[in-house]
Amino acid sequence: MHTSELSFPETFSRFLNFGYLDSLQGLLSAVAPGAVSGKNAERISRLHAGLATKPGGTPLRLNIPVYDHGYGPVEKIGQAVKTFESHLAGAYVHGSFATGDHTAYSDFDGLLIVKDETVSDPVRLAQLSEKTRGTLKLMLEIDPLQHHGWFALSEKNLSGYPEQYLPVEVLKYAQSLLPEKGLQLSLTVCSLPRSGEHFRIFVRHLARRLPQLSSAKNLYTIKAVLSQFMLLPALYVESRDGKGIYKRESFASAKKDFSGQEWKIMDEVSAIRFGWKQEYARLPRRLFSGSGFIGNEWRKRFGVKAPESLMQLLTPSFCERMGELSERMLEKSESAGHERNS
Repeated sequence: MHTSELSFPETFSRFLNFGYLDSLQGLLSAVAPGAVSGKNAERISRLHAGLATKPGGTPLRLNIPVYDHGYGPVEKIGQAVKTFESHLAGAYVHGSFATGDHTAYSDFDGLLIVKDETVSDPVRLAQLSEKTRGTLKLMLEIDPLQHHGWFALSEKNLSGYPEQYLPVEVLKYAQSLLPEKGLQLSLTVCSLPRSGEHFRIFVRHLARRLPQLSSAKNLYTIKAVLSQFMLLPALYVESRDGKGIYKRESFASAKKDFSGQEWKIMDEVSAIRFGWKQEYARLPRRLFSGSGFIGNEWRKRFGVKAPESLMQLLTPSFCERMGELSERMLEKSESAGHERNS
């Protein structure tokens, strides 16, 4: 997706995670990271200044506990965040590492809420980006196949909380990485548009990626596509109900709309997630832990070779069934939309 098509939070998070916003900038960042980051910081500040406060919405106040699961790699990320907490209104871990039910498949999910005064100052914003980029290496220590970085919002975003970017239900299960900041979070949550366009775009993007799965050579590509497929229930329910849902709860909610045969492929993909036992040798793990543009491209193009036992599952027929359920979910979503509008 072109950067001009991204929402502010998507552009903002890409900047904080990488400093660059597209592949050409990525190449330039390999030799002049400061120059690329500085120019993009100015762009982000301008975009932020132009954000309009959305009228209406539902006020919500969340009390968020401090992270307490004692998992060393997450605590290490928390220690790194403290070095730039002067720029932050809050920093959170969400997903399975927040609820304590992570598996070998799990990657790190985190949210940074950046102070408006930092986002409005390109110099301070570029300094923050340098710090946040450094934390990606710590995420890759948890999962070298991690395919995203921090979610990111500004304080201004909270007055018209972008539910489609990160459902507020996710924050209800989050934990704070900072023990004395962001423990109470005040939001104004706007209703989700129920046109289904967001879900349609997601399904079409997945459809383009599914043919790659049965011939994929590395685990990075395989995990990225499987993870995208397992987001379908949450996005389907979001489109159906007009509000977000916690990913773990979305499977049961979506499943009731489909026959057992239709849903069987989702259960089979979920079984791959729960049975994920890939061990990384020390050398490959070190090779694929770079967080800059070159490291990211290396992981995507080469990555860790997929084990034969996994490739035997990911047959063309398996991938076709994934596509069939995706299309069926889109059909039901659009049918529900037509009924609401009639």
